[in-house]
Amino acid sequence: MPRITPVLVLAVLLLSSAPTALAQQPDIVQEHWYHSYLTLTADVQSWAADHSEIVILTVAGQTELGRNLWVVQISDWSVDAKPDGAQKEIVYIDGGHHGNEHLGTELAFLTAEYYIEGWAAGDQEVIDVLTTTEIHILIMLNADGNDIDTRWNINQVDLNRNYDHYWNTCPVTQPGSDAFSESETHANSIYMNTVVPDADLYVTMHTGVWIML
Repeated sequence: MPRITPVLVLAVLLLSSAPTALAQQPDIVQEHWYHSYLTLTADVQSWAADHSEIVILTVAGQTELGRNLWVVQISDWSVDAKPDGAQKEIVYIDGGHHGNEHLGTELAFLTAEYYIEGWAAGDQEVIDVLTTTEIHILIMLNADGNDIDTRWNINQVDLNRNYDHYWNTCPVTQPGSDAFSESETHANSIYMNTVVPDADLYVTMHTGVWIML
């Protein structure tokens, strides 16, 4: 009777246990894929369609190349105020100022996903937060830079240096021709000043090297 060598057995086991390619994006963080603008668009539109009781999808503006700046607004929209009648807390989050800092974009995405999936699963902690809080998340501010994997927008401007706060004070990066010269930062500032002017918390998500900021 012929014997199968241990090496051959090991090779067969490795092949049989090799993961097959999945058509859908994995849910767990360890296998999370970086989004392109198109896959992000598909995901946020799906959220709005499937969870309309808590998700409102709106557009803050467009990038220099005309891509939509999607904002996912998450709350229990069946109630206008907290149970005690006080105004809901307002949280504003943006991600993806720098197109090659993909983890900043993905962390913004995962934050939205956490609350949407938690609500759908009946997580009481999530339900309590969304009953008392509005969360506004602009997941990918620099969609043009994201898709070509560059820090800057399509005009080679560092969007994080294009605001009027300390504009043109950093000698090593391009701040743009003037504060808010780029459509992305201009749209973000308008959203901040008109939709969430009294936000209780603002978080901008960036990554640098291996450090989450």
